[in-house]
Amino acid sequence: MPSCVNCNRKLSWTEVFKQTMLVKRDPLRCPNCKQQLFFTAKSKKKLFLVSATVPILLVLLTSFQIPTTISVITLIVYALLVVLIVPFLVEVTNKEEALF
Repeated sequence: MPSCVNCNRKLSWTEVFKQTMLVKRDPLRCPNCKQQLFFTAKSKKKLFLVSATVPILLVLLTSFQIPTTISVITLIVYALLVVLIVPFLVEVTNKEEALF
């Protein structure tokens, strides 16, 4: 889990999860020191790669003619794993970084 770069307080899973899963979001702030935190470019790339694997997985399941029920269950399990793991992939900084 990421820690605040200002006060080293560890951010909770819930705080990070809300920030990663909401489309319209307020800036992530440390609850302790109120410092505004940004995802690092490396974190943004990791999050993109994890979410981009869903369509790839769907194409693979379809191309190998896996039965629909198994495909749906596989996609649901993968989506749940992504939701649970994503907050652990995040790193934060006090400056906004460009993606590239």
